[in-house]
Amino acid sequence: MLFRAIPLVVKLFGYFLLLSVIGAPVRIVYIIWMRCTEFAITNKRLILKKGWIMRKTEEIRLNRIEEVNLHQSITGRILGYGRLQVRGTGGSGIRLPQMARPLEFRQALLAGNRDIGPDTP
Repeated sequence: MLFRAIPLVVKLFGYFLLLSVIGAPVRIVYIIWMRCTEFAITNKRLILKKGWIMRKTEEIRLNRIEEVNLHQSITGRILGYGRLQVRGTGGSGIRLPQMARPLEFRQALLAGNRDIGPDTP
């Protein structure tokens, strides 16, 4: 019985090692991607900056925002994270990365939109 258990342990260790070797680069890429993504609300705009070597910046003026959609899984609801998609006039939109407390960010975004008003340049 002991001799049959040893090959199973070796196989399980081999699978664990293989998953670790494959998973490590994926985790490293994800960490770099998260560290190189920034988003913020200013008094006039929502800004999203992405990229490490190549930089991409997306902006929407707060008075041009028409809708803010929240995408949250069951796990996200339990742990308090989610993703927001912001759409502006003319079909422009920004899909924000996953974040902690997305409802608070959404409320801040909508509060900034109310403070500006439609005629502010």
